[in-house]
Amino acid sequence: MSLCRSFATIMLFLLLNPLSSLAQGNAKRFNEANQLFQQKRYDEVLSYLQAGKKFFKTESPEITFLSAASHYYKNKLDEAEIEFVSLLKNKNSLQVEALLFLGQIRFHRQDFTTASSYLKSYLKAISPSHPNRNEVRNIIRHCATGLAIQYRNPLAIVENLGGQVNTQGDEFAPVLNPLYQNRI
Repeated sequence: MSLCRSFATIMLFLLLNPLSSLAQGNAKRFNEANQLFQQKRYDEVLSYLQAGKKFFKTESPEITFLSAASHYYKNKLDEAEIEFVSLLKNKNSLQVEALLFLGQIRFHRQDFTTASSYLKSYLKAISPSHPNRNEVRNIIRHCATGLAIQYRNPLAIVENLGGQVNTQGDEFAPVLNPLYQNRI
């Protein structure tokens, strides 16, 4: 997804710029955690940051963002949401990216109204030529579709027919149910 590429760019930006909000020790710890993050070793990032909490004089926005993104990619959405919300009070690029992640978290929870709100705020904050713009617009359209069909009666119901038919793998070439002709 190109949104992940955008996040990698932000992390690289944070890594290359002087980390004014971090003390010297925090900068080293952040850089080491960021390297683990770039390698997609999210459990290790979270463990590393948790072990280092006693060394941080204050929790920096960069470290909070790294922790929140790691929680997000580990599908620990409750923890990620709490940390991303805490970043909204900061007026910097991390606040903007937090809006994107919060929109995606709410979208995954099928809270389409709140997701749209976060994503629209994200669109307002980024430049018109930002590479994520079209993808975020598509997600907002998906939110509108989700709102429209959320309370309709389902067109299909997925039913498990037992171990003889269903397997652990993907199921291809569905067949009509011999007992019920209107079921696949």
